[in-house]
Amino acid sequence: MSNLSWRILTVIVFVFLACYVSFQAYRLFYTPYTVETVYTHTLSDMVRTRAVILRDEQVISTNSKGVLHYLFEDGARVLSGAAVAEVYASQEEMNKSCQVTELTQEIAELKATQQTGSSYMSPDTVVKKITDQIGEIYDMTSYGIVTDVGEYRDDLLDVLNRRLIVTGREIDFSQRIQYLQNELAYTQKEVKGGYAKITTPVAGYFASTTDGFEKKLAVSNMDAISVADLDRAIAGQLAPGEVNGVGRIILSHNWYVAISVTADNASKFCEGLGVSIDFNQNGLQQVPASVYRVLDEESTKSTGSKMVILRCNYITPELISMRTATVSVSFRSYTGYKINSEAVRFLDGKKGVYVVQGKQVVFKTIETIYEEPSFVLCNVAFDATRPLKLFDQVIIEGTDLYDGKYIG
Repeated sequence: MSNLSWRILTVIVFVFLACYVSFQAYRLFYTPYTVETVYTHTLSDMVRTRAVILRDEQVISTNSKGVLHYLFEDGARVLSGAAVAEVYASQEEMNKSCQVTELTQEIAELKATQQTGSSYMSPDTVVKKITDQIGEIYDMTSYGIVTDVGEYRDDLLDVLNRRLIVTGREIDFSQRIQYLQNELAYTQKEVKGGYAKITTPVAGYFASTTDGFEKKLAVSNMDAISVADLDRAIAGQLAPGEVNGVGRIILSHNWYVAISVTADNASKFCEGLGVSIDFNQNGLQQVPASVYRVLDEESTKSTGSKMVILRCNYITPELISMRTATVSVSFRSYTGYKINSEAVRFLDGKKGVYVVQGKQVVFKTIETIYEEPSFVLCNVAFDATRPLKLFDQVIIEGTDLYDGKYIG
């Protein structure tokens, strides 16, 4: 065989081997199917807008002048005739009076602990109470809520003292009580002036602030409030009224939120529909509410939007001090497995998807809970013989698919 023939044969064999290796690599690494991994997804239908809050409120007025000391936290429920604040001649007088109150309270708590002693609770119960109190304080401070921390601190101090008794480390608080009583007697002598009490004429929820909108944005006056005024209030352009008070009482646990939405979004609201409001503050992300009223189109024609009134009965110190806010109103939310719509197929009248499982194609039935043109959400708790699972490889594109097909 000539050298030329040998060279040609060598080239032919080399090309054949290269094509064979390439073909085998293609078979090994190429899949004729396009797949996507199954993940969970939460979808909420939401409207984001500005809002203004309407309440029935009564301002607490007084003629007394001086330094104010409030006796209740914002949001506290008070009875008609209850003293809500004290007025002192100076800051020093107020501080001394508060010290008298604190000393009196600590003495009473120590005496109560001393009397009940170890019979009040077991060591395990004490430890659980301590853990619970610390957990409550941590939860409140992590959400930015500090109004009730003082009360929880006193409760924690009480169970810590009881732990000293039940563990035998401290059985007599008489020395501490005597010291506090001496401090109390000395401080009482230092208090020279008196104070004036400010009482509330009505029962309700106490708030230590006023903003001048107590009458202009009253629920009892809702029918007389124009949509234009609500629009101005939402935009912060409504002028407040004159107010002279040291606080106010919210008369009802029901209060209302007015929001301005586009005509398209207004169609999502119907009277009685349950929604949740996110006020974009810690602890106020899921405030329950319901649609109270959708104002008629004629009244909002000039603004190109509709006014929707939501009703709430959720009371917190943060909400009581709020008048306007940027809110997100959420309707029903859906959580499920998100799947490309092209993956959904039918087998024997059952809806499902084909999944790559090992070296086989497996058909798994699904139950859709939400559909859009590009994807569907499937029930994660669907009871099926072969349910879809998290991280399954769902086939999006492929030909000649059938249950049990071997794909090598």
